[in-house]
Amino acid sequence: MIGNAVFLLLALAVLAVLMSVAYTTTTSAALPLAGAAAKQSTQSPSTTGDPWIPLHSQAPGDILAAARQSALFQESRSGTGDQVHDLSRLGRPVLVSALRPAGVSAAEVPDFYIVPILNQAGATTDAAELALNPAHTAVQVIAIVTYTVPRTGGSVALLSADQATRTVASQYPEAAQPIRQPYLVYFPLDPAWQASQNGQNGQHVWLAGGALPADPVWLVTAAKGKQYLAGDDGKTYDLSQLPFWKG
Repeated sequence: MIGNAVFLLLALAVLAVLMSVAYTTTTSAALPLAGAAAKQSTQSPSTTGDPWIPLHSQAPGDILAAARQSALFQESRSGTGDQVHDLSRLGRPVLVSALRPAGVSAAEVPDFYIVPILNQAGATTDAAELALNPAHTAVQVIAIVTYTVPRTGGSVALLSADQATRTVASQYPEAAQPIRQPYLVYFPLDPAWQASQNGQNGQHVWLAGGALPADPVWLVTAAKGKQYLAGDDGKTYDLSQLPFWKG
Protein backbone atom coordinates (compact mmCIF):
# COMPACT_ATOMS: atom_id res chain seq x y z
CA MET A 1 0.00 0.00 0.00
CA ILE A 2 2.82 2.40 0.70
CA GLY A 3 4.06 2.06 -2.88
CA ASN A 4 0.67 3.08 -4.25
CA ALA A 5 0.48 6.02 -1.85
CA VAL A 6 3.91 7.24 -2.92
CA PHE A 7 2.96 6.83 -6.57
CA LEU A 8 -0.21 8.87 -6.06
CA LEU A 9 1.71 11.60 -4.27
CA LEU A 10 4.31 11.88 -7.01
CA ALA A 11 1.81 11.74 -9.84
CA LEU A 12 -0.07 14.64 -8.30
CA ALA A 13 3.10 16.62 -7.78
CA VAL A 14 4.32 16.04 -11.32
CA LEU A 15 1.21 17.73 -12.62
CA ALA A 16 1.77 20.65 -10.30
CA VAL A 17 4.56 23.13 -10.24
CA LEU A 18 8.17 22.28 -10.98
CA MET A 19 9.92 24.72 -13.25
CA SER A 20 13.34 23.13 -12.92
CA VAL A 21 13.10 19.37 -13.38
CA ALA A 22 11.97 16.80 -15.87
CA TYR A 23 10.42 13.74 -14.26
CA THR A 24 10.83 10.04 -14.94
CA THR A 25 7.41 8.89 -13.82
CA THR A 26 5.99 5.59 -12.65
CA THR A 27 3.29 5.42 -15.33
CA SER A 28 3.37 4.20 -18.90
CA ALA A 29 3.21 7.67 -20.44
CA ALA A 30 5.17 10.79 -19.60
CA LEU A 31 3.32 13.50 -17.71
CA PRO A 32 3.59 17.22 -18.55
CA LEU A 33 5.69 19.56 -16.44
CA ALA A 34 5.67 23.31 -16.21
CA GLY A 35 8.58 24.77 -18.12
CA ALA A 36 10.38 21.47 -18.58
CA ALA A 37 10.51 18.63 -21.06
CA ALA A 38 8.93 15.49 -19.64
CA LYS A 39 11.05 12.35 -19.87
CA GLN A 40 9.95 8.96 -21.12
CA SER A 41 8.56 6.88 -18.30
CA THR A 42 10.31 4.09 -16.45
CA GLN A 43 8.34 1.50 -14.49
CA SER A 44 8.98 1.82 -10.79
CA PRO A 45 9.20 -1.16 -8.43
CA SER A 46 6.95 0.63 -5.95
CA THR A 47 3.91 0.04 -8.17
CA THR A 48 4.60 -3.61 -8.94
CA GLY A 49 4.89 -5.02 -5.43
CA ASP A 50 8.67 -5.35 -5.49
CA PRO A 51 10.09 -6.17 -2.05
CA TRP A 52 11.59 -3.44 0.06
CA ILE A 53 15.38 -3.30 0.03
CA PRO A 54 16.72 -3.51 3.60
CA LEU A 55 19.13 -0.86 4.86
CA HIS A 56 21.98 -2.30 6.88
CA SER A 57 22.53 1.16 8.39
CA GLN A 58 21.97 4.85 7.66
CA ALA A 59 25.58 5.19 6.48
CA PRO A 60 25.96 6.65 2.96
CA GLY A 61 27.66 3.52 1.64
CA ASP A 62 24.82 1.28 2.78
CA ILE A 63 22.19 3.61 1.28
CA LEU A 64 24.00 3.63 -2.07
CA ALA A 65 24.39 -0.15 -1.97
CA ALA A 66 20.64 -0.52 -1.43
CA ALA A 67 19.88 1.87 -4.31
CA ARG A 68 22.04 -0.14 -6.68
CA GLN A 69 19.99 -3.26 -5.93
CA SER A 70 16.79 -1.64 -7.23
CA ALA A 71 15.11 -2.37 -10.55
CA LEU A 72 15.72 1.16 -11.86
CA PHE A 73 19.46 0.83 -11.24
CA GLN A 74 19.63 -2.68 -12.70
CA GLU A 75 17.88 -2.01 -16.01
CA SER A 76 19.90 -1.57 -19.21
CA ARG A 77 20.85 2.02 -20.01
CA SER A 78 22.83 1.39 -23.17
CA GLY A 79 20.10 2.46 -25.60
CA THR A 80 19.55 5.84 -27.21
CA GLY A 81 16.26 6.61 -25.52
CA ASP A 82 15.46 9.67 -23.44
CA GLN A 83 16.75 8.37 -20.12
CA VAL A 84 19.63 8.57 -17.69
CA HIS A 85 22.50 6.69 -19.31
CA ASP A 86 25.22 6.80 -16.64
CA LEU A 87 24.61 5.89 -13.00
CA SER A 88 28.27 5.31 -12.18
CA ARG A 89 28.84 8.62 -10.34
CA LEU A 90 26.66 8.90 -7.28
CA GLY A 91 26.85 11.67 -4.70
CA ARG A 92 26.23 11.56 -0.98
CA PRO A 93 22.61 10.62 -0.14
CA VAL A 94 20.53 13.37 1.43
CA LEU A 95 17.66 12.82 3.86
CA VAL A 96 14.53 14.76 2.89
CA SER A 97 11.84 14.72 5.58
CA ALA A 98 8.14 14.91 4.78
CA LEU A 99 5.94 17.67 6.13
CA ARG A 100 2.68 15.84 6.78
CA PRO A 101 -0.75 17.35 7.32
CA ALA A 102 -2.62 16.27 10.42
CA GLY A 103 -3.94 12.74 10.10
CA VAL A 104 -1.57 11.73 7.27
CA SER A 105 0.83 8.94 8.17
CA ALA A 106 4.44 8.23 7.25
CA ALA A 107 3.16 5.28 5.21
CA GLU A 108 1.11 7.65 3.05
CA VAL A 109 3.70 10.44 2.77
CA PRO A 110 7.12 8.94 3.52
CA ASP A 111 10.51 10.43 4.15
CA PHE A 112 13.09 9.96 1.38
CA TYR A 113 16.74 9.57 0.73
CA ILE A 114 17.70 11.45 -2.43
CA VAL A 115 20.80 10.19 -4.24
CA PRO A 116 22.49 12.75 -6.54
CA ILE A 117 23.61 11.42 -9.92
CA LEU A 118 26.63 13.41 -11.05
CA ASN A 119 28.30 14.38 -14.30
CA GLN A 120 32.07 14.40 -14.77
CA ALA A 121 32.25 17.94 -13.39
CA GLY A 122 30.56 16.89 -10.15
CA ALA A 123 27.26 18.68 -10.80
CA THR A 124 23.96 16.94 -10.11
CA THR A 125 22.23 16.18 -13.40
CA ASP A 126 19.72 13.66 -12.03
CA ALA A 127 18.54 12.30 -8.70
CA ALA A 128 17.12 8.99 -7.51
CA GLU A 129 14.23 9.08 -5.06
CA LEU A 130 14.39 6.39 -2.38
CA ALA A 131 11.19 6.15 -0.36
CA LEU A 132 11.77 5.09 3.25
CA ASN A 133 9.48 2.82 5.21
CA PRO A 134 8.17 4.37 8.46
CA ALA A 135 10.92 2.69 10.52
CA HIS A 136 13.66 3.89 8.13
CA THR A 137 14.94 0.34 7.82
CA ALA A 138 14.25 -0.23 4.09
CA VAL A 139 13.89 1.70 0.84
CA GLN A 140 12.26 1.53 -2.59
CA VAL A 141 13.74 3.47 -5.51
CA ILE A 142 10.54 4.82 -7.02
CA ALA A 143 11.77 7.34 -9.61
CA ILE A 144 14.70 9.12 -11.19
CA VAL A 145 14.46 12.87 -11.75
CA THR A 146 16.38 14.76 -14.43
CA TYR A 147 17.09 18.43 -13.73
CA THR A 148 16.81 20.71 -16.74
CA VAL A 149 19.70 22.72 -15.28
CA PRO A 150 22.38 20.76 -13.36
CA ARG A 151 22.69 21.68 -9.69
CA THR A 152 26.15 22.68 -8.59
CA GLY A 153 28.43 20.94 -6.11
CA GLY A 154 26.52 17.68 -6.03
CA SER A 155 23.54 19.31 -4.31
CA VAL A 156 19.85 18.57 -4.81
CA ALA A 157 18.53 21.78 -3.24
CA LEU A 158 18.81 25.08 -5.10
CA LEU A 159 19.78 26.97 -1.93
CA SER A 160 22.41 26.13 0.66
CA ALA A 161 21.44 25.98 4.33
CA ASP A 162 23.17 29.32 4.96
CA GLN A 163 21.40 30.96 2.03
CA ALA A 164 18.07 29.64 3.31
CA THR A 165 18.70 30.99 6.80
CA ARG A 166 19.61 34.42 5.42
CA THR A 167 16.51 34.43 3.22
CA VAL A 168 14.27 33.70 6.20
CA ALA A 169 16.08 36.14 8.51
CA SER A 170 15.74 38.96 5.99
CA GLN A 171 11.95 38.73 6.30
CA TYR A 172 11.61 37.45 9.87
CA PRO A 173 14.22 38.98 12.19
CA GLU A 174 13.51 36.44 14.94
CA ALA A 175 14.88 33.79 12.56
CA ALA A 176 18.31 35.44 12.35
CA GLN A 177 19.67 32.87 14.81
CA PRO A 178 17.96 29.55 14.13
CA ILE A 179 17.62 27.38 17.22
CA ARG A 180 18.48 24.23 15.27
CA GLN A 181 20.24 23.31 12.04
CA PRO A 182 17.96 23.84 8.99
CA TYR A 183 16.98 20.60 7.29
CA LEU A 184 15.56 19.61 3.92
CA VAL A 185 11.86 18.90 3.53
CA TYR A 186 9.13 18.40 0.96
CA PHE A 187 5.35 18.49 1.28
CA PRO A 188 2.41 16.95 -0.63
CA LEU A 189 0.85 19.68 -2.75
CA ASP A 190 -2.94 19.79 -2.87
CA PRO A 191 -4.01 19.20 -6.50
CA ALA A 192 -7.42 20.77 -5.86
CA TRP A 193 -5.73 24.00 -4.73
CA GLN A 194 -3.48 23.86 -7.77
CA ALA A 195 -6.42 23.41 -10.13
CA SER A 196 -8.35 26.27 -8.55
CA GLN A 197 -5.35 28.57 -8.90
CA ASN A 198 -4.76 27.54 -12.50
CA GLY A 199 -8.25 28.40 -13.69
CA GLN A 200 -8.59 28.10 -17.45
CA ASN A 201 -5.15 29.37 -18.43
CA GLY A 202 -3.14 26.36 -17.25
CA GLN A 203 -0.54 28.52 -15.50
CA HIS A 204 1.40 26.87 -12.68
CA VAL A 205 1.54 29.05 -9.61
CA TRP A 206 3.57 27.24 -6.94
CA LEU A 207 7.15 28.15 -7.80
CA ALA A 208 8.77 27.88 -4.38
CA GLY A 209 9.93 24.26 -4.63
CA GLY A 210 9.43 21.51 -2.12
CA ALA A 211 6.56 19.74 -3.90
CA LEU A 212 8.77 16.77 -4.83
CA PRO A 213 11.35 14.96 -2.69
CA ALA A 214 14.04 15.56 -5.33
CA ASP A 215 13.35 19.32 -5.27
CA PRO A 216 13.51 19.94 -1.52
CA VAL A 217 13.60 23.23 0.38
CA TRP A 218 15.03 24.16 3.76
CA LEU A 219 12.97 24.30 6.93
CA VAL A 220 14.33 26.91 9.34
CA THR A 221 13.31 26.74 13.01
CA ALA A 222 13.49 30.13 14.70
CA ALA A 223 12.77 31.54 18.16
CA LYS A 224 9.97 29.88 20.15
CA GLY A 225 9.99 26.97 17.70
CA LYS A 226 8.44 28.95 14.83
CA GLN A 227 9.20 27.28 11.51
CA TYR A 228 9.58 28.76 8.05
CA LEU A 229 10.32 27.49 4.56
CA ALA A 230 12.90 29.30 2.44
CA GLY A 231 11.37 29.05 -1.02
CA ASP A 232 13.30 28.76 -4.26
CA ASP A 233 11.42 31.87 -5.40
CA GLY A 234 13.18 34.02 -2.79
CA LYS A 235 10.13 34.18 -0.52
CA THR A 236 9.70 32.88 3.02
CA TYR A 237 6.64 30.84 3.95
CA ASP A 238 4.97 30.14 7.26
CA LEU A 239 3.84 26.52 7.33
CA SER A 240 0.22 27.67 7.50
CA GLN A 241 0.66 29.17 4.01
CA LEU A 242 1.49 25.87 2.33
CA PRO A 243 -1.24 24.33 0.13
CA PHE A 244 -1.12 20.90 1.74
CA TRP A 245 -2.79 17.81 0.33
CA LYS A 246 -5.33 16.80 2.95
CA GLY A 247 -5.02 13.06 2.42
